[in-house]
This record gives sequence, C-alpha cells and structure tokens, in this order.
Amino acid sequence: QSRSVVDSLQNISAVVHGRGDGVDQAGTLYVRSFIAPVMRDGWGDLVSLSNVTNGRVAGSRSITSLDVPMAAIERVEVLGGADSIVVGGPMEPGGSVNIVTKQPVADTLREWTLEVDNRGHRRSALDLGGSLTENRAWTYRTILSATHDKRTLDGYDGAREFYLAASLGYKDRDTAVVAGLSHHVTRSPFGGYQSAMLTDTGPGPDLRNAPWGLPDDHSQATKSELFYRWEQDLGDGWRLNSKARLTRLRYHSAGYTSCSPVDLDEGTGVCVSDQSLLHADSIGLDNSLSRKIVSGEWQHTVMAGGSFTRTRLLRYSDTSNSNVIGVTWPPVASDFPAITDTPGIVSGRDAIYTSNLYLQDQVRWRRWTLLANVGYEQERNNFSSDVDMNGVEHDTSPPRHGPVYNLGIAYRLSDTATVYANAFRSFTPGQLLLDSSLNGGKPGINSAPATTGKSAEVGLKLELLERRAIFTAALYRASHTNVLQFVFPDTSSPFNSYVLLPSAVSQGVELNLSGRLARGWNIIASYGYSLFRPAASTEEDRRIAQFAHHRASLWSTYDLQSEAWRGWGFGAGLTARSSYMAFSDSDSQVRIAGQTRVDASLYHRGSGSRTTLGIRNLFDRRLYSDFATTTIGVEPSRTLTLTHIVEF
Repeated sequence: QSRSVVDSLQNISAVVHGRGDGVDQAGTLYVRSFIAPVMRDGWGDLVSLSNVTNGRVAGSRSITSLDVPMAAIERVEVLGGADSIVVGGPMEPGGSVNIVTKQPVADTLREWTLEVDNRGHRRSALDLGGSLTENRAWTYRTILSATHDKRTLDGYDGAREFYLAASLGYKDRDTAVVAGLSHHVTRSPFGGYQSAMLTDTGPGPDLRNAPWGLPDDHSQATKSELFYRWEQDLGDGWRLNSKARLTRLRYHSAGYTSCSPVDLDEGTGVCVSDQSLLHADSIGLDNSLSRKIVSGEWQHTVMAGGSFTRTRLLRYSDTSNSNVIGVTWPPVASDFPAITDTPGIVSGRDAIYTSNLYLQDQVRWRRWTLLANVGYEQERNNFSSDVDMNGVEHDTSPPRHGPVYNLGIAYRLSDTATVYANAFRSFTPGQLLLDSSLNGGKPGINSAPATTGKSAEVGLKLELLERRAIFTAALYRASHTNVLQFVFPDTSSPFNSYVLLPSAVSQGVELNLSGRLARGWNIIASYGYSLFRPAASTEEDRRIAQFAHHRASLWSTYDLQSEAWRGWGFGAGLTARSSYMAFSDSDSQVRIAGQTRVDASLYHRGSGSRTTLGIRNLFDRRLYSDFATTTIGVEPSRTLTLTHIVEF
C-alpha cells in the first residue's frame, strides 16, 4: 500500500526523508546522512541545478523520480556506499536510490487497482501486458494511473495526476530491445500536510488549519519521455549495451508558501510567493561494450563505455521567492493578492552538459570476486559569457571535472555466507556561480569547487533457513568535502552568501533481515546506528546533525493456514527512531523526542483479486518527521486505506 517512493522506503534504516515545503512536497532523501541522488532506471533527473545566476532555477522542484506513480514501479533499490557507482548515475558518499520501472512481460497481465482512504485520496490504475506473437518474442506493457484527491486537510484544492507509460519489447537468443514512451501530468497543491513551529520547549501546535494563500495555489507540470534500451550479443563473449532518453519538461507554479509568524502577540506574519517557470528539454546517451574472458579458474568481465547528457533551459524564471507580503497570523484568504505573472523569465539556449567515461573489470577466481571501476566525470554549462573587442560573445563557463573510482572485494565463506569490503570516491560538480572578485581575484564569474566524497565499508551477507531469509550487516564511514553553506550576506552583493565548509563525516552500522521465517510468516526488519558529524563553519559553530542516532523498523505478515480461512492474512509492524537535536525559531537547541509508529493491515487474496485494509499510525499518536529545520513536519493522524486489485 505504498503511495510513493518515500513510503516504500520506510523499512530501510539507512534512509531518512526530509519533507519539502508547499512547492517541493516530495522533499529530499538522505542515505547514511547524506543527500541521496534519486534516479529512474539509472538516469538522473532532468534538472538538478541549485543555481543558474544568483538564485535557484525555478522549476527544479517539478516532476522528479520521486513522483513516479507506484503503479509504474517494479522495485526501488537503495544503493548504499560503493554500490551506487555501479548504476552510473549521479553519486554522493552515502549512496543513491534507483527506481526501476515496469518492463514488457511475456505472460498475460490484466490488472486494475482502486485505492481510497478516509482523507479523500482516490487513485485508479490499469496495468496491461503480454505477448504479441506466438513465439513470445514480441511483448508489451501499458500502464495508466490517475489520482483525483478531495480538498486537503488545510483547505487547498486536491491533487490531480495522470500518468501513461507504454513500452514494446523484443527478445531472442542474441538481442533484447525495449522502447517506449511516458507522459506524466501533475497538479500539486501548495498544502496538504501539517507542520509545527519549533519552540524552545519543542514542537508547538499545528500551524496549518487554512490555506497559506489561496485554495487554488498549485504547481502544474507536464513531463514526456521517449526511451530505448538495447542489449546485443556480438559473439565470442562480446556484448553491446546501449540506451537513450529524450525528455521534455514544462513547469509552472504560482502561489504563496513559506509563511511564518513575526509577532504572535500582535498577530502578524509574512508569506513568500513562489512564481516559477521552467521549459527544458534533455537528451541522454549511454553506450558500453563488454567481454567475458575465461582462462582456467579465472573469469574476467571487462566493460568500457561512456555516457552523455545535454539539458537545454529554453525558458525559466531566476527570481523565484522574490515577493514577501505581510499577513495577519494565522493568515486568512483576504491577505493574499492574486498572482498575475512570473517575473525574471529568461529565454535562450542555456544548457548543461555532463559526460562520464568509465572502465570496469569484474574478476572471479575460486571463492574470490573483485570489482574495479574507474571513471572520469565532467560537467559544463554556458551560463556565463564575455564579449571580446570585436563584439563576439564567448562562453566563459569552465568545465568541472574529476576522477571517480570504486574498488570492491568479496570472499565466499560458504554457499550461504559472504564477507566483503569496498571503497569509492564520488564527484559532484559545483553548481553555484560565484563572483570571483570577492576573494581578491579578477572581476568575473567562477564556478564553486566540486564536492568530493569518500566511502569505505565492510560487511557480511548470510542466507538463512535453507535460503528462505537473508541477513546483511555493514559497517561504514563516509565523508564529504567542499560543501557550500548559505549565510546571510554582510554586503549588498548577492554573491557573498556562501561559505566553504570542511569535511562532514558519517559512520555507522546497518543490520537487515528479510524473508520467510516459517510457513505463512514473512518478515522484513532493519536497525541502523548512525553518527553524523556535520562540517564546522568558519565561525566554528558546529551545526547540529539533525539525524537520529538509532533507527529501527519491523514489518511482519502472516497468512492464515486453516482451510476455513484460506486467503486471509494480517500484518503488523513498527518504525522507531531515537531523539535528535534541532534548532528552534529563536536559534536555540531543542530536543525532538524519540518515537514509535505502529501500523497494521488485514488482507484477503482470492483467485482473481486481492483486497487490503491498511491502518497507518494505529494508535493515532502525534508523530513528527525525522528531519527538522525551524519547523517540523507533523505526520498524519490515523489513516485507513483500502486497496482492491482485480485480475481479469
């Protein structure tokens, strides 16, 4: 019954979700205390910029991989540490999340899903697949998903979503090809969630009981894609892998967000408008050639390849969040004037180029496996330019580049036990453009330094209970350097807003268990201990980590075994974390207490249908999000969800 990618990751102890504001409700995922790049089928999101000129690219919060409907998702992979480099997408030292979408199938598939809850959520989905020919060489998959929610708890018009994905596959002994398209339209309200101000004594009362703006405040996004994936056996151990993606994004938002009180005694506050626009097109290519070489007990699988992406920003607004208005507190609809235009629109051919060359060798010898991967990442853009004496404009944006590597080794103790170790180096190009004269340099624009990361890990993997269950344990250390932190400027220059921080370090332990413990009894459990030391600023003010040290989860289901109750089952579980520290609105330290959420479900599986009644936050406790700024998210109260799936 996961409604989103974020929901599906609640039983992974290494993952923390930091929810965004009214425009960016998908928020940010953290793996091992570092921001985790989120990819779909190994591709990074179309726009991942923080800045173009002096401010954020408007629209970079639009449709992302986190917004892919669950009806289209086959599985979600959390790639901790060095595993993330194997995918070939953007990297951070903690790891990444890769969403694998559904592919064409040879077996006939006809499935309709209806989902409703007691808060007005309504979703319907259709999943069709099968063979087009008798020899099952040609296959297809079509997915339709639509959401039409009622008004939100704080009075905004409900969310609307439409998603269509269609793909065609061909497979024989030497060739496997999949080509397809997707079209995704979303209308997301600026509300629908609850939050509380952090006071010196902890979270205050609920803030949102009416729209912070107008009920119609929303963002609108349309994203269309064409893609193919091609695998070809060339003989004599050679194999070609090729994939490409063409993406078009159109995004616009208008409304008010980020409201906060100024003087509670006087009943005053401020709200910031969000007027954003982004039109962007992107193309991505990835090709590799591999060969398997066997010599006695030695086996090599060598692969070499490269990837390239180009994203053109055709139109965008670079002055988002520029209008601040005074309001009464709490705000009322009459406080908000209508938003009629989007300021600061830039039209042109601004572009971002990224490339990655890589070489990999996987070696097997007896019980040993060695994986070595080296690459060279580069990014450049044409956001800064200069005009020479002849009046000719030249691109002056320097490329940002650096090497990356991954080295892993595993030893099989037995048929059911493996120990491993790995290390890797990540590279993230600096995406902010800074005024070089501020550091005593010549007038001009320089890119921020690239952020680099390192990770090292040792672990154990066991198959238990005749391989019905898997247990994994990992001990890791990850670090980040050259991280920019925003500070309020001391001068009138908008560029003097960032300081460069030294290394941030995260280290910890992860334990995971999943599988079938007995007939009808399934379990997934995890525990993680994380010690995160954020980088100290130049004023030696070490900011609070804002991550709980201990996180644990447990989910278990049981299928009733008696003949009279065949098909019935129930599930129960919990997610828990320890306390953590954050900053109150007055910038004092405040402790967020530890908490445990209990969930339950009752389900029935028949010959052609499946029905599940799920209860989230069974005991209706007031629970808080796992990450906080000066405000903290208040999790939904008890929620009942009914999902009915029919096969036809």
